[in-house]
Amino acid sequence: MSDPVNIFSFRPIYGGGMGKRLSCGIVSSSGAIPGTQAENDVQLLVTNGGTVSAFVRFGQAGVVATLDCMEILPGVTVPFMAPFNSQSELYMAAITESGTTTVSVVAGKGV
Repeated sequence: MSDPVNIFSFRPIYGGGMGKRLSCGIVSSSGAIPGTQAENDVQLLVTNGGTVSAFVRFGQAGVVATLDCMEILPGVTVPFMAPFNSQSELYMAAITESGTTTVSVVAGKGV
């Protein structure tokens, strides 16, 4: 059994907590995550602030989310390790099955 994640140890690495907010619906939307360019071992806190599930995917510019991607339940914050290191910013895409929601992501270290 692994230890529980302590999100209170999270330290944003860009602009004191600047991140990206995506308004998403039944069509995939995406945006660059500030602070992920050329950083090693980046961790992400992803929050679904809405009332419907969001399905998210990480990648480079042009990444598209589908309903087969990772589900983030409404009102939940989930920590992730960035899936890779790159010389360009990491992007996140999100989509919903129905309705709309807002997904926020912040890059940092310490989770």
